[in-house]
Amino acid sequence: MGSSLVPLTFLFIFIDRSKMLHLGFFGINYHLWFQYVNSAGVSMGLWEYPYELTSFQPSFTLDGSIAPVAFMLVYQWTLNHGKNVFLYSLLLSALFGFVMKPMMAYFDFFHMFSGVHYFYLFLFYEAFFVVSYLITKLFLWMQRKYGRKN
Repeated sequence: MGSSLVPLTFLFIFIDRSKMLHLGFFGINYHLWFQYVNSAGVSMGLWEYPYELTSFQPSFTLDGSIAPVAFMLVYQWTLNHGKNVFLYSLLLSALFGFVMKPMMAYFDFFHMFSGVHYFYLFLFYEAFFVVSYLITKLFLWMQRKYGRKN
C-alpha cells in the first residue's frame, strides 16, 4: 500500500499548482486508459500479475500509481521548459516497457503469454500517453473556445 502512496505523495509535493487541474485531468485520463487495457489484457490471458495488491486491481503500484505520476511529471516538465513532450514520453515509455516490466518479470511479479512482447508494452505506454495528451488538448481547446467569459 505504501508503494502506491509514495508516488502520489511525491506528486502532491512537486506538482505545479498553477496547472493542477490540467495535469490532474491528463493523469486520470492516462490512468483510466491504462487500467482498461491492463484489465482487458489480464481477462484475455495476455498477461498476469501473480501477486496482486488487491483482488480487484492487479499491478496497482506500477501501472496505477507510478506510471501515471511519472507521465504527469514529464508532461509538466515539458510544459514548463518548452521541451518536446513526445520525445520525453517516448523515453519514459521505453523505461517502463523495456526496463520496469522486464524487472517485474524477472522478479516474478509479471508474466506475459500469447506472443506478447515488451515492444508491445512500450507501444501501449506511448499510446496511452498520446491519447491522453490529445484528449487533454481537446478539452483545453473546448474550454478556451466555449468557456464562460468573465
